[in-house]
Amino acid sequence: MDDGYQSVNGFYLCTDSYLLSDIHKLVNILKNKFDLDCGVHKHTNGYRLYIFGSCKDKLLHLVKPYLLPHFYYKFNLEETPKLKNNDPSWLHVLILKGNNNVL
Repeated sequence: MDDGYQSVNGFYLCTDSYLLSDIHKLVNILKNKFDLDCGVHKHTNGYRLYIFGSCKDKLLHLVKPYLLPHFYYKFNLEETPKLKNNDPSWLHVLILKGNNNVL
């Protein structure tokens, strides 16, 4: 889940160690099966699969159900705020309202 990154205009998958022919096969699969516009870019250690930024919404729709919140930053999404001291303040509100207490 962590072998890629967002660039200014799209997303790179770090496929440096893949054969170029296999990267092209993957590009064709992503285009034909998921309608993602992709390309292949030369990089220092090989080639990287590039997904165009115009496909961001499609890509996010495909991967978000499997995306760990820790990696939301890769799509500029906000991670659910962490609880401080494992004591969420909203829980106190629910408990107090449930007991008919006035806040």
